[in-house]
Amino acid sequence: MKRPVQRGASHAPFSLQSLLLRIIPVMLACASVPAAAAENDVQLSKSYAGQIHPLLVKTCGKCHGKTPKDNDLDLAGLSTAESLFAKPAVLADVAGRLLDGDMPPRKATQPTQAEREQLLNWVQSALDFTASAKAGDPGPVTLRRLTNNQYDNAIRDLTGVDMRPTLAGAFPPDSVGGEGFANVGEAMPMNPGLVERYHDAARYVAARAVLLPTGLRFSPSPERPDWTAEAEEALRGFHSRHAGAKGEPPLEKHLAATLKHRERLLRGGPAEIAAVAAEERLNTTYLATLWTGLSAPLGALPAAEIEALTKEWQQKTAQAEGEKQRKQAVIQSARRNIDSHWTSSKRLLAQSKVVEGGSVPFEQKVTVQPGELLLLSVLPNESYGADSTLLEWSIRETGGEQRKWNISDLVPNLLKGNPWLDMHEARWSFLETTSTPTFLTDRRVGISGRPELKSWSLGSEPSVFVNSASEDARVWTKLRARSVFVHPGPKRPVSIAWTSPIAGELVLTGLVADAHPGGGDGVSFELTHLAAPELG
Repeated sequence: MKRPVQRGASHAPFSLQSLLLRIIPVMLACASVPAAAAENDVQLSKSYAGQIHPLLVKTCGKCHGKTPKDNDLDLAGLSTAESLFAKPAVLADVAGRLLDGDMPPRKATQPTQAEREQLLNWVQSALDFTASAKAGDPGPVTLRRLTNNQYDNAIRDLTGVDMRPTLAGAFPPDSVGGEGFANVGEAMPMNPGLVERYHDAARYVAARAVLLPTGLRFSPSPERPDWTAEAEEALRGFHSRHAGAKGEPPLEKHLAATLKHRERLLRGGPAEIAAVAAEERLNTTYLATLWTGLSAPLGALPAAEIEALTKEWQQKTAQAEGEKQRKQAVIQSARRNIDSHWTSSKRLLAQSKVVEGGSVPFEQKVTVQPGELLLLSVLPNESYGADSTLLEWSIRETGGEQRKWNISDLVPNLLKGNPWLDMHEARWSFLETTSTPTFLTDRRVGISGRPELKSWSLGSEPSVFVNSASEDARVWTKLRARSVFVHPGPKRPVSIAWTSPIAGELVLTGLVADAHPGGGDGVSFELTHLAAPELG
C-alpha cells in the first residue's frame, strides 16, 4: 500500500530510495568533469606520441633539437605530452608562431597545410586542456604587508588612539614601485630589520595599554601618572557639568529655581521638575532631590511651615545675591589697583624679535622683593606670523638658599590652577596682556585629539600649552616632549608671570624659539620686571 503524499509539508522525510535518486545524479555530474579531463589527457598523449612529436622533430628539430641554434628550446627533447603540458608558455608561443607563419623560417622546409593544421589543432587542444586543469588557480600570489600609513591607521582604528608607531619607531619609508605607488607588493620588502621594527612597534603599543576592571583601554602615553591624570580629568569633566566653578554643589541655582517655579513644581510633580530642569539647564536628579527635601507631599506640612521655609529660602537667596555683589565690588577695586600699578611699575629687562624658524636666548640679573612679578611675554608681529612658540626659562637665586625654579615644572602641573603655587612658594600665572593682565580661563585637555596636549586659553588663543608626553607630538607641527609653548592671538600678547616669594638677586636664563615656521614674520618677546608687591 502506498503511503499518501503529504502535500504542503515543508519538511517531509526522505526515503533512502528518494535520497539516492537525488544524490547519485549530482555525484555523476561532478565525477564527469575529471573523467572527461582524464579522457582528453589520454587522447592528447596518444596523438602526441604517434603523430605530433614526430612532426615536431621533422619540422622544428633542426633548430630546436639537442643543440638549439638560436635559443635553448629543445622541442625534440619533449618526448611526452606531459612534458609539454608543463610549459604552457611554450605551447602558446608555438601556436602564435605557426599562425603568423614565423616558424619554421621561410627559407626552411615548410610543413604541408594539413600538417600545419594538425599541429595547430593539437596545440590548441593542449592549451585548452592545461587551462581547464588549472581553472581557478590564480597563479603565484604576492604576500603584501601593510604600508606605514595603513599600519598606523589600523592601530588607530583598533585602539582609538592615533599613536603613529611607524613614526615613533623610525620605520624606513615605503618603497615606490615602477608605477609610482607605495603599495605594490613586489616593491615592499620584508627583512629581519623590519621585523624587529614591528616587534618594537608592538611593544610601543602594548606599553600604552591601560588595564581596567572591565577590560582595557589605550592611552597616548606610556606613563602611569598620565593614565591617572586622564582618568581624573574625565571625572572632573563629568563633575564640572553639574558643579560650581570650584567644584561645589550647584545649590544656589537649584535653590533659586525652586523659588522661581514653586507653584509649577507644587502642581506638576516629577514631569514638571524635569521641565524646569531643562529650562534652567539644571540637573534633574539634583533638583528633584532638593525639592523633595525642602517640600513634603501635599498636606504633610501645615501651610504656615511651608511659608516659613519659603521665606528662609528667599532670605538665603537675597544673602547670596548680596555676597555676590560684594565680591564683584572687591574684584573691581582690585582691578583698578592692578591697572594703576601695571604700567607704572614695569621695567624692561630684555626684548627681541624671533624670526621664522629662529630662536633667541636671554640672560639677565634682577633684584626682587616678595610679591614682585617677572613677566615673559610673546607678542605677534605686524603680519601676525605668530604661531606655536617654545619657551625655556630658568630662575636661580644667587644668595640665601640658592633655590631654583624652572618653567618645565609647569609640564605636569599646568592644569592644577591658574595661578599655580609651586613647591618653593612661587606663583605661576598665565595671562593675556594686551593692555592690562587678564587670566586665561579656558582649561582644555586633548588638543587635536591628543590627551598629552593641555592648555589654558581665552577662546582658541592666546594660549599657554604643554606636551606632557615623553615623546615629541607630531600634530600641526612637531611639539617637543615635556615642554611649554605659548600661542599669541592677533594683537593679543600672551604672558607667563612668576611671582617672587623671596627678596634677593636672581639670574634669569632662557630661550624663545619659533616652533612652527610658516613663512610669516615670526614673533617678538619681552622679559619685564614689575616692581610692585601689590600685584602679587
